[in-house]
Amino acid sequence: EPVPVGTKITMILKRFLSAPRLKFRELFAGAGSRSEIVATFLAVLELSKTRRVLIDGEGEDVALELTEGPE
Repeated sequence: EPVPVGTKITMILKRFLSAPRLKFRELFAGAGSRSEIVATFLAVLELSKTRRVLIDGEGEDVALELTEGPE
């Protein structure tokens, strides 16, 4: 069953309430299907494109940081 990207965007943003920085890998923990993994990845891309998050690091240490919004 397809997972809405908008739902994943909301879930990611809610996770920032408890942490200022999120590890990229941890966003996929507990994904129940390929559809959920794809939706999570697309949500990260959309949040980056709209400058709501910054993607920082490389390799195993890639993380997301919440921004104040578009500059």
